[in-house]
Amino acid sequence: TPLSFPSGISSGSLAGLLFNPCGITLVQDGKVYYAFITNSDTRTIVRLTFANGLLNPPSYNTLQNTALLTSDIFGIQIKNQNGQWYGFVTNGSSLARLDFGTSLANLSPTVTTTVTSPGMDIAQGLVIDYDGQNWVGFCTNYPAATITRFNWRSSLSSVPGVTNLGNISGLTMPMHPALINDGSGWSMFVANTTSLSQLNFGNSLMNIPTGMNLGNMTWITDNRGVSIRTANMQRDHRHFREPKSW
Repeated sequence: TPLSFPSGISSGSLAGLLFNPCGITLVQDGKVYYAFITNSDTRTIVRLTFANGLLNPPSYNTLQNTALLTSDIFGIQIKNQNGQWYGFVTNGSSLARLDFGTSLANLSPTVTTTVTSPGMDIAQGLVIDYDGQNWVGFCTNYPAATITRFNWRSSLSSVPGVTNLGNISGLTMPMHPALINDGSGWSMFVANTTSLSQLNFGNSLMNIPTGMNLGNMTWITDNRGVSIRTANMQRDHRHFREPKSW
């Protein structure tokens, strides 16, 4: 259970592969588990492949075709829609999209810039989810200390609309966020390195959120990310099914 004390195993040496890693995401494609890590110093993305279980030692590969990425890459999300895999990476003042096709085994995704916005200054953490009506994403920005929202509507292959939500909930140095729907509505939590902020959206991620800074809680010293998961859900933290067709 999530409250159990964890044990750990070594995943092997990543020497020569990780250079100032900033973002990570974990996803399952069929029976295979993958983790993707962004490296700002080398402007690369490393993929870890765990075969059919996370207790297996992973293999490591560097994705190809990532020349347009800059040293400002940070947050990363991998999503599947209608059998197509998409990756999204914060890239300074832009959001890059990686098109993997039907399998994350593809080491050469097509990489494009899906949107550029002056409100992304400089984009840090990234989270994307489907709220029952729209595919919606959020990136945090520092030193701007703001949040930017992306709205893909019904298709992750489209160009998203961009809205700068500004500083909501007392953001100070916002890093990786997390989204969850607990049945009463959507909430987003943002790591502020020395505090935690909470934003509440209600029943739609397109609502203008309210929020507050929850403070330091006596133990946060250099918090770079937050993850939230309810114990009774079978597949990530989503209360809505992703759309199968349009």
